[in-house]
Amino acid sequence: MEHYCIIGTSAAGLSAAETIRKLKPKAKITLISKYPGLPYSRVLLTSVLEKSLKKEEIFIRPPNYYSAWNLDFIGGEKL
Repeated sequence: MEHYCIIGTSAAGLSAAETIRKLKPKAKITLISKYPGLPYSRVLLTSVLEKSLKKEEIFIRPPNYYSAWNLDFIGGEKL
């Protein structure tokens, strides 16, 4: 079985994972992030502070995204 490891879970990393999944439906895909939590948009942090957005609304992808796309997520690891 092919195994792909993507370092970084920004929009580019997630897009790469989605592209690989479409081309290789059975491949194992692991995403690694130095941040422990799910990826979020830093640009929208000010909106959370201003209370115009809830914290849950700034995630790049919804929490069930990783299971829906059959992706392994390892957070809080610095390589």
